[in-house]
Amino acid sequence: MANPDSSDGSFGYGVSSAVIIVIIVVFLFRFSSQTSYFTIILYLGIPLIIYIITSVVNIIGQQSSCNSIDAGKAFLYGLPSIGLTWLGLLISSISWCRIPVVSVFASLFVDKTNMPIRNSSKNSTANSKMCCGSQLTLEIAEEVAPTLKGMAYSFYLFFTTLFGIIIGMGFAIVC
Repeated sequence: MANPDSSDGSFGYGVSSAVIIVIIVVFLFRFSSQTSYFTIILYLGIPLIIYIITSVVNIIGQQSSCNSIDAGKAFLYGLPSIGLTWLGLLISSISWCRIPVVSVFASLFVDKTNMPIRNSSKNSTANSKMCCGSQLTLEIAEEVAPTLKGMAYSFYLFFTTLFGIIIGMGFAIVC
């Protein structure tokens, strides 16, 4: 019987698969304004793609560890990747969870000289003096460069895909 804690290559398979998902999601957000099915692709297509990749990785892991393939176990233990993908999508849909990732990459995509101006005041009275000039907000950055939102989603999907593959493969390769 294979030891799930032994070096079976699941981390390497997981990282390479997660990088593929990152590329797909960034391109999906890059062209999000050109497709009317964006939400369906994001919330149903991406989990399905991750499930298929996880199941294929489980089959590869079974063949290399057990010298046999049990497709039922491979597909069954690919299911945690769907739940973890939806968890990653849920986390990344919360705007304040995207702020750290967007703040890292915003300077690469947003030209602050051509940025829309949003003045903020210290209080809401009409007579108050405007302060701080133009400010870059999450909404403005994601509007100017939708790829930034894709990078934030990709960050969380990278780790949930990685966890889904490692968890699924740990069970799927038990001979």
